[in-house]
Amino acid sequence: MRQNYGFIQLTGAFVVALTLTSTLFAAEDTAKIKGVMRGNFESIMNLQPYLIDAERFRDPSNRSTIQKNLDAMTGLQHTFSKSATGQEPGLEAISRLFTDYLNDTKVSFKAGANGEYLRNQLRTMTGFCLSCHTRVPTDKSFDDMQKRIADLNMSSFQRAEFYAATRQFDKALETFDKVISTANMGEPGLIEFGRAVRNILSITVRVKQDPKATFYFLEKISARGDIPEYFQRYISAWKKDAMAWMSERKQPKSESGASLIARAQRLATTAQKTQLFAADPTADIGFLRASNLAHEALQKEPKGKFRGDALYLLGTCYDALKDPLMWALDGLYFESCIRENPHTAISKKCYSRYANKIYFGYSGSGGTFVPEDELTKLGELR
Repeated sequence: MRQNYGFIQLTGAFVVALTLTSTLFAAEDTAKIKGVMRGNFESIMNLQPYLIDAERFRDPSNRSTIQKNLDAMTGLQHTFSKSATGQEPGLEAISRLFTDYLNDTKVSFKAGANGEYLRNQLRTMTGFCLSCHTRVPTDKSFDDMQKRIADLNMSSFQRAEFYAATRQFDKALETFDKVISTANMGEPGLIEFGRAVRNILSITVRVKQDPKATFYFLEKISARGDIPEYFQRYISAWKKDAMAWMSERKQPKSESGASLIARAQRLATTAQKTQLFAADPTADIGFLRASNLAHEALQKEPKGKFRGDALYLLGTCYDALKDPLMWALDGLYFESCIRENPHTAISKKCYSRYANKIYFGYSGSGGTFVPEDELTKLGELR
């Protein structure tokens, strides 16, 4: 089975670049792009109940509905005019990657795949879309979403994830708060508890950018006396980072993209030194903040000279965070970095990380078996 690694459905380099198209390009390009986005958004909303609930996704009676909505989604590679892709660095590569990702997902599902790998692949794809589609005007308001939620038989955790996926972050925090307060510390409950905590951090750190709210939730969580010792270690590290964040001097809104990237790199370097092992979540706050600064830098200066470094940094951050809701995002950042900056030092760094990810992902006790299509792509990127 293919292995990929990867954050709750928030901003990515893909959605940053695509969002910028609504202000950077000609009216005819903007109208076409928004039309595609609206259509994709409707399909994404229809898919959410199946992506949230693994049993619904596996149910054979739901395959035709899932397939119908997948088929209704449109790629982005041919949406932009030649003048548009010439204006925005990397836009063609980004739209191509998204289109290829969507097409691969369609083919896999049509061929009969319906396991957890494909469900997570779909959740990653819809994460890209939701982050972008909910930033532009649509025919569907959050009231429409609320009506749909009322018709779904979801647990509190599933409902909280749905709110987060549709950028209703205050409702998501309120619902995740209930989850962490009432979760059973048995094995299934502990897994859900851990995911809820990391989702809360994702919202308070990246979306809200609020160290006080982050510390408040961590204090509330640590007050529970039944949390395992290893998880208490995570909380202690997160609280330490939140306190240090609160003591930092506030930066001006006019801060340059280059300065934002420099701060992001310092945070990521410190986070890497903090980790005891590659998947150690104790440094999550540092990586979340670093990725947020990198996104902000790209949004401020999409043509900045630091763009390649920003893509590398984002790939590194998402690789460290390893959240299944952004299953393959780190690899897509590395690939975009390579395609946008051929034959440069930064593309070589991105290739090294991408290749290591692929070989590690396909390695196991029986050896390393990389599929032929992945080897072909590695050769192309090399």
